[in-house]
Amino acid sequence: MVQLASVASPRPSHGVSWTLRVLPDLLAITRLAADSPVPRWSRRSRWTSITRTANELSVVCAAEAVPAGVRCEKPFRAIAVDGTLDFALTGILASIAEPLAKA
Repeated sequence: MVQLASVASPRPSHGVSWTLRVLPDLLAITRLAADSPVPRWSRRSRWTSITRTANELSVVCAAEAVPAGVRCEKPFRAIAVDGTLDFALTGILASIAEPLAKA
């Protein structure tokens, strides 16, 4: 597992650094039919992300909350950025992804 701490922006003109941390939860990513209702079991997780597209309903939640038989990939860990990001900064996502890719 990669341990992360402060990550400086690779663009010094931004003068910004972030503290990244690996969240302790083991997560699963599920793929359900696009017209599926949001499953009740997803609400048992401290950390949940729900995305609906024309092709699927994706639920990311605690791996232990996903019932047997539900199509999923697991286990995953999430990385959190402590603090608030200013999305007005150009290249903000690249500034975070680049040091992660190097690690």
